[in-house]
Amino acid sequence: MCKLVHNRWGIHAHNVPIDNRLLNLALSMGGDCYLVIDGAWGAIPKIREAKPDAIIVNRHAVANWLEMKPEEWADEMANLFRQQQQYTKHVELECEPDIFPNFPGWGQPIVDRLKFAADWNIRVAHRLRELCPGVIIHSPPLAHERLDLPQWFEIWKPVLDACDVLDMHCYWEKDGQYFRPGLYDPAESLYRAFRYRLVHNFLESRDYHIPMMVTECGNFAPDRPDYADELIYYFGQLERDAAYMIGGCVFILKSDQANWVNDLTRQSNIESFFKKIGDAPKKESPYPKKELEPQPDTSWAKVPEAVHRWYRLLADESFRHWPDQLIPFKGVELHGDRIGAAIIQLESGGDPNAKSAKPALIYNVIPYHAWGLMQVICRVPNHPSFANRPTAEELLIPAVNIKWGMAIFQGSFAGTKGNLWEALRRYSGYASAEYTMADFWANYGAKFKSKYQEWFGIAIPEPEYDELAICAEHLGKAKRGLEGAENIIKTTLREIGKAD
Repeated sequence: MCKLVHNRWGIHAHNVPIDNRLLNLALSMGGDCYLVIDGAWGAIPKIREAKPDAIIVNRHAVANWLEMKPEEWADEMANLFRQQQQYTKHVELECEPDIFPNFPGWGQPIVDRLKFAADWNIRVAHRLRELCPGVIIHSPPLAHERLDLPQWFEIWKPVLDACDVLDMHCYWEKDGQYFRPGLYDPAESLYRAFRYRLVHNFLESRDYHIPMMVTECGNFAPDRPDYADELIYYFGQLERDAAYMIGGCVFILKSDQANWVNDLTRQSNIESFFKKIGDAPKKESPYPKKELEPQPDTSWAKVPEAVHRWYRLLADESFRHWPDQLIPFKGVELHGDRIGAAIIQLESGGDPNAKSAKPALIYNVIPYHAWGLMQVICRVPNHPSFANRPTAEELLIPAVNIKWGMAIFQGSFAGTKGNLWEALRRYSGYASAEYTMADFWANYGAKFKSKYQEWFGIAIPEPEYDELAICAEHLGKAKRGLEGAENIIKTTLREIGKAD
C-alpha cells in the first residue's frame, strides 16, 4: 500500500542557521514538502516532529564542487546523510548543473556541458548507493528542460536511471522583469512555472516514468500582496498532477543575502501570508505510482551480490550503446548490461580493486596490467589506442571502469559485425597470437555461456569458427604488432633526444 502524502505544498527552508519563529510560521502553512540546505539542517528534526509524513529533501551545497571529484563529493554527502537518516533518506544532487556558469568547458556547446554533468552526477549517485543503503536520490534539479536538444534524452537518461526522483526549478513573474506575463498565461507559463509538464510529457512519449518534484518555485517578487494567491493557485495545479508530482517548495524562507529577491521575509506581514496559505484547502493523495525506494531488476535475482551491486552502472552504460537494450545474436536476444555482468564475473568476480595476475603485453612487447571490475588496461603513453585511457588509479573507480569496459566491448562487438564470441575473444585477450579459438572457448567462452544461462535463462548458441582463417588473422596481427612496437620505440627515442 502506498504511503499517503497529505498535500503537495511545501517550502525551501532558509539557508542560514535555524530561526525557530520563521520555521514555526512555515510549518503553519500546512505543507508536506520541504527542501533543507546545509545551513538549516538543524531544522530537520523539528520538521519531522511536526510533520511525521513529510517529504524532507537534503541538499548539500558546496561552493567548490567543480573542483572535487564526484566520489569526494559523494563521500562528504554520505557523512551528512548518516547524521540525518533517522529523519529522512531523501538527498538531492548538486544544484542546476545545466546552467552553472563556472562549469568546465563553459562557452563550449551545451551538449558537451551536459555530458560532463551527466558523467559527474552518475558517479556521485552510484557512490552514494554504495555508501548509503536505502538512500532516495533526487536528480540534479533542472533549471531548463533542454528538450530542444535532440541528444538531451540520450545524455540525461542515465542520470535519471541512477536517481529515484526528477527534480526541477520552476519560476514565474506576473508583471515584473523576469518572465512576463507569467503564472496565469496558459502559453507562457508552460515554459516557466509549469515547465515540469513539458518534461513529463516528453518522457511519457518515450515510455519513461519517474516521479517529479519542484524543489524551487516562486515569482522573484515575494513582497507583492497577491503572492499568497499565486502560490495557492500553483499548488492547486501541482495537486492536479499528483499522479507523478510529489510536490513543490517555495524558494526561499530566508536567505543569507540581505538583497536576495526571493526572500520571503520581504513580505510586509509574513504572519498573514502564511495564515492565508495555511487556511487554503489541501487535498490528500498518494505518492506517484512508481515507488520511490530503489527497486532491483528481478531478472537479476540469481546474480551474486558481488556482481549484482553494479547493475545500475551496467544498465546506464548499456543504454549509451544500445538504447533499446536488446542485442540480437543468432536467434536470441541478449542485453548489454547482462553481458557486462558476466564479463565482470569472469574478469574480477566483482572486486573493484582487482589487478590482473600477469600483465598484458602491448604489441607483444610492453607489459601493462589490467585493473578493476572489467579488467581494463590502463593508459599507455605514445600508444595510438591506449594513450587516452584512464590511469590505473582512475580505473579502480567502478563508474569509470564500467564506462570504459562497456565501451571497449561495444567497439569489439561492432568491429566483429555483431559476433558475440569474436567480440569476447578480443575483449578477454584470447585473440592474441599465442591462443587458438579452442583455448578461448575452454577458458572463457564456455564459462561466459554457462553464467549467462544460469543467471538469465538464455542459452546462447556456441561459436562456429574456421581455424585456418583465425591463424591467418593471428599472423597479420603479429606483423602489425611488430610494426607498432617499432613505431612506439622510435617515438619514445625521439622524445628523449636519442634519435632523429
